[in-house]
Amino acid sequence: MELLFLSLSILSVFTSAADVLVLMDHTDIKESHSLFFDSIISRGHKITYKLPDSQGLKLEKFDDYLYSTVILMCPGEGIIYLDLNGKVSVSDLVKFSDNGGNLIIFGDVDAASHYRRLVNDFGVDFYEQGTRLYNEKKEKIVATTNMTGPVSILSTSKSPLKFSGIGLYYNQNSKLLTPLISTSKDQFVRNEFKKTDVKEPAIVAVAFQGRNNVRAVIVGSVDICANLNMKDESLSNNKICVELSKWAFQEKSVLRYSGVTHYKAGSKNNKGYLEGEYTINDDLVFSIDIEELKGGSWQAHKTSKAYVEFVMLEPKIRKYLEFKNGSLVTQFRAPDIHGVYQFKVFLNDAGYSWIESATKVTVRPYKHNQFERFLTCAYPYYASVFASMSGFVVFSFYFLYHKNS
Repeated sequence: MELLFLSLSILSVFTSAADVLVLMDHTDIKESHSLFFDSIISRGHKITYKLPDSQGLKLEKFDDYLYSTVILMCPGEGIIYLDLNGKVSVSDLVKFSDNGGNLIIFGDVDAASHYRRLVNDFGVDFYEQGTRLYNEKKEKIVATTNMTGPVSILSTSKSPLKFSGIGLYYNQNSKLLTPLISTSKDQFVRNEFKKTDVKEPAIVAVAFQGRNNVRAVIVGSVDICANLNMKDESLSNNKICVELSKWAFQEKSVLRYSGVTHYKAGSKNNKGYLEGEYTINDDLVFSIDIEELKGGSWQAHKTSKAYVEFVMLEPKIRKYLEFKNGSLVTQFRAPDIHGVYQFKVFLNDAGYSWIESATKVTVRPYKHNQFERFLTCAYPYYASVFASMSGFVVFSFYFLYHKNS
């Protein structure tokens, strides 16, 4: 429930959002990347184009954000101008993301220090300045078919992706980051200042998804979505750029949950029914509906990775949920420890929204009339009691009525 309240609060902050802000180094980008921007507009979004020195540039007004997504195409000195002039600082963009805004960050070989500071907050960094990716022939234009990301973000493609740019480092221990595109092992990384070549695969694009389900895509090339590459039907640039923007804009791989239900096994209850309280060792049935946004409509999401924990201070029971009749269901026996518990549901599938749900219930001990009257294991003790009583009667009778001869 906490995550649901967080999502609702984030939604309220962006209710007045006029959609997409594009920050670019120069106005030529609007023309050179028009196919990319047209694909966004065709999906119903409104785009506002701004330069770093534009008048009246701001992200929020009266504590409401003016945009739901920001696309950064100013890896050069523009981002420094923004920061130094106090219009939109790096910390403002990080705060924008923390409050539920989505980001697409296009970098390049000349990525400035402020640009690097921004991506560092997401656990990513560009290769050192002056480093460039080269193909097998040591040309600046690189083509790759290595789509390392999950199909929830990028579908596989046999057509090459063409670009020029810089590689990315990312925190491989972070569950929030997913590498998407890499070069082949035969391609080069060259430091043009030090004149050194290293033959190694490089990560070109990384996806970030926070625990509040905010999304960011960081790409090491600005021209990856340029018209020159997107209009070439032999390349996959058009397909990849559209899919990246759909994912970043929360148009695909978005999950939601509803219909949380729990009751005692054997009873028939409607979806959404919540049992008031349970007794220790009761057999419990728990179910939840998880839906995925597909083609503008919500459909049941089939997964085997969702699980529920029965928690009191720490998890007492953990069970994976099975997909049955459109719902995720499981059954288990309550612990023999009474107290206040929570059904906690977790789903963290790469590329999909995080799902966390918590439902509080009470597990009480047996009432005095619920205990078994006779326990099999206690029969010897019962026998000893009756033997003692019988012995006392026999001894009393003997003591009272026996006469010495």
